[in-house]
Amino acid sequence: MSNEKEEIIVPVVAEQLHVDAVPVLKGGVRVVKRVVEQEYLIDQELRRDHVEVKRVKVNRVVDGPQQAVQSGNTTIIPIVEEVLRIERQWVVTEEIHLTRTEETGVHQEKIVLNREEATVERFDSSGQPVPHPDTE
Repeated sequence: MSNEKEEIIVPVVAEQLHVDAVPVLKGGVRVVKRVVEQEYLIDQELRRDHVEVKRVKVNRVVDGPQQAVQSGNTTIIPIVEEVLRIERQWVVTEEIHLTRTEETGVHQEKIVLNREEATVERFDSSGQPVPHPDTE
């Protein structure tokens, strides 16, 4: 035997773990939307104003320009003219009478409102429809 020391190498082995997630197709979902029209009949009262214009000859002497006046539902707008005489005076030559009337009536019209509805369908990995638990 020799005096030399023999070196012994002991290998150390370790296992390593690598974990990875792989997506697997198990099925699918399809959402189908459709628009549903719903027709409504509405009744709405509408108002409409009419104005009748009537010219009225007056020839009344006044002391200057006149303001419009309201008499019930009629607005009277005086039209004045300066007339030269020995003295100056204001004469209402004409009045415009505006008479307002109101008319009511019922207006009917059909209107269409849209809304969406959705249906959900499930499929297994082979593409076959899967029944929904509520429909079994």
